[in-house]
Amino acid sequence: MSADALKDVIGGGKDLYALLEVSISSPEELEAVDAAQLRAQFRRLALRYHPDKRRDDTQQNDKFVSVQKAYDILSNSSLRATYNRWLSCRLFGDPERRRLVRELHQREQLQVRQKEPMDKDIQNIQSYGQLLRKMRHLRIPYGDWRPNTSISRDSTLVETCTLRLLLRQNSTTNSKSSMLQLFQRAKLHIVDLYFSSRNVDTENDLVLYAVMPDVDTMLDLLNNWAVKPPLSEHILQVQPRVHTDYFHFKTDISLDKTITEAIDADNQYMSSF
Repeated sequence: MSADALKDVIGGGKDLYALLEVSISSPEELEAVDAAQLRAQFRRLALRYHPDKRRDDTQQNDKFVSVQKAYDILSNSSLRATYNRWLSCRLFGDPERRRLVRELHQREQLQVRQKEPMDKDIQNIQSYGQLLRKMRHLRIPYGDWRPNTSISRDSTLVETCTLRLLLRQNSTTNSKSSMLQLFQRAKLHIVDLYFSSRNVDTENDLVLYAVMPDVDTMLDLLNNWAVKPPLSEHILQVQPRVHTDYFHFKTDISLDKTITEAIDADNQYMSSF
């Protein structure tokens, strides 16, 4: 974990100990927290919030990321010492100064939240508009344009063609070789199988990831797993590894005035031909 991450945490006024559910009520308690206590809290919360167990709950997934970041910083002795000095001053310093700093920080954060999303989207739209105007000036048909970057087809398909299987936990599903045999009997070709690192032996289910060779095979298993015995006898649920909710965008942003003016200028230019 880098010093930049610590700077972001301090700038955001975050209490990392509270994220790990470690109670701090005095400077003495702050200094008394040891690495073993932090590690135990992290493991407990990681099991509670890990995405493998709460895949559809984005709030819980965000909580897991926050817990992971808190532990990464506090488990680094150098970063923790710097953070403790800041937190001690924030929690146990002058009350009036803390109040003024907190109000100032809240105002700054509100201004950032109101400005940053629109600025970023406008920059992307403006850059895209500049590209289109260059193509038009050079008389390059839009249909002939190709990206100038090379992306491996195999690397992208690994994400697209990986399914998350929630299985009943038993001697068969705990064995990779046994599961490979079940896929073969179901006439499903598999590139790879791997278990989630967060599976717990004492629970009734476990998570297995299946990497399929192509989209057609992936969709076959995703849509028809219930009619593929004996594999289906062990399956509770099948989902894409990359959840489709990540590709939903709910924010509508009005175009900047400079963009609409550029569009109007382009339309006038094209109408002159």
